[in-house]
Amino acid sequence: MPALAERFQVVAPDLRGFGASDKPKGIGAYRTSVVAEDIVGLIHAFDAERAHVVGHDWGGGVAWTVATLHPEAVDRLVVLNCPHPAVMARALRSNWAQIRKSWYIFAFQIPWVPEWSFRDRRAARPEDYYRAAVRSRVARGKIKAPTLLIWAEDDFALGIELTRGMDGLFESPPQIEYVPDTGHWVMEERPELVNRLLLEFLA
Repeated sequence: MPALAERFQVVAPDLRGFGASDKPKGIGAYRTSVVAEDIVGLIHAFDAERAHVVGHDWGGGVAWTVATLHPEAVDRLVVLNCPHPAVMARALRSNWAQIRKSWYIFAFQIPWVPEWSFRDRRAARPEDYYRAAVRSRVARGKIKAPTLLIWAEDDFALGIELTRGMDGLFESPPQIEYVPDTGHWVMEERPELVNRLLLEFLA
């Protein structure tokens, strides 16, 4: 954020259900399309019509959805180690290697067990994100915004093959930057590289 803040106004919200943000009850409140509307509302709250949208992990899933459903609000899109929802949905139906890695997604569908596991985490609601994702349709439409996908190759939870098979999902092919010898938390492990890629793409 400090590196980006030298050139941009930077806003990094806690998604609903996490941190200091509200934690509404009900799975429907955590559908990615609903959380995407939060981000659009946040953009407008800062008296802007459009913004560069950058997201990692669940934030990446929300970023994909914002760019798909609200193209008018996204100038440029950057996603770090989160596959396009259509690619992920396809992998969870047919890619056994990814299905094994994603066992926790299915575990979150079990009633009460996730709540018990997270009972000491100040009422954060990650289980509802996973439950809502399984119950939701993937947002349809081509992404219009120029897109950068940064992908750490040693992600323990997401296979590199999830960066492929995106034909037809964008109006212009995305730029993909692979980061070797780096795990899921790429921005923490390789901050200087990630900052450089962001600044070059968003400039």
